[in-house]
Amino acid sequence: MMRAFLTGEKGFIAKNLIRVAGNRIAFLNNEMNQPNEFCSNGKGEIDFTSPLGMHVLKTELKAFGCNVIIHNGATVGTDVCGLNPRDAVTNNVYGTYNIATLAKELNIPVVYIGTTVIYDTQRLQEKWITEQSRIFPRTLYATTKYEGELIIRAYCQESRYCILRPLFCYGGEGDMNSLIAKSIFNDVTDRKRHFKIFLDPAKIKDYMHVDDFCEAIVTAACFPHISMSNDDFNIAAESSISTYKIVSKIAQYANVDVNYIQWVPETDYLGNHRVSSLKFKDATAGNWYAKIGLSEGIKMVKDAMIDKSMQGSTYNPFRHLDMIEKNNINIETHYNFKG
Repeated sequence: MMRAFLTGEKGFIAKNLIRVAGNRIAFLNNEMNQPNEFCSNGKGEIDFTSPLGMHVLKTELKAFGCNVIIHNGATVGTDVCGLNPRDAVTNNVYGTYNIATLAKELNIPVVYIGTTVIYDTQRLQEKWITEQSRIFPRTLYATTKYEGELIIRAYCQESRYCILRPLFCYGGEGDMNSLIAKSIFNDVTDRKRHFKIFLDPAKIKDYMHVDDFCEAIVTAACFPHISMSNDDFNIAAESSISTYKIVSKIAQYANVDVNYIQWVPETDYLGNHRVSSLKFKDATAGNWYAKIGLSEGIKMVKDAMIDKSMQGSTYNPFRHLDMIEKNNINIETHYNFKG
């Protein structure tokens, strides 16, 4: 069985990855992150942005054995990074530097979770994005994540790495960002308040269920010809449609009222966003492809949210937007960068 160290294990992707991986990967975090006097924050969490945390991590990885590091930990999202720029730089850049240098020292390959918002989409409006497409990050989030890629490339040549760039994950546990999560949550919890979505509904987007992306991570981590390829791969559902049509599907398949959405089209710095996964499919000999269609995925989100609301979950995908509204923060400036 593959033995992996996973950063950001309490985040959206990681929570679902642990579930999807099942018995294919043993995540060392489950054994490591117990109360420990050496852990820097006193909660049993290893902080990979602190020297003490990295000392603990190095000791533990040696003791338990580790085949691969899945570096998923980051401050994620245009709004969250805009609100917390210091955290974004510390976690996404300095934290990645620490992981990269440790991986190099211990000779452990890294699967780095990047993002497709690093591409120069304004020049690619009529084209599918590939790994050869021009890169031009236009937000703090995109910039710090791309800097993380460069650090991994620079320091992990010998210990080996691969980079996975997902496009618009939704569903599963802890989805805080997607249009789908917000629209359904607003209805099923009787929140029923108007909310802003920083997209142009006429532009083309491509949503991928988080389980499909997690399957891609498992595949990459378990097959050395990918995890040790020193290469980058885009991961997407390849079922792009206009955001208007996505919202229509939400209304149809989740049976919710989507009229609460307030579009802010001038902030959509990505525009049409279509990404090809052909390179990754070829690397997996066609064994990986997005299996959960958008209609099915929307139904899954609705069912999960009904269960969570019945269980009294504290999950709230509007947490950041509500904070922005409460404190009268002009978050739109963080979306409206044209470069």
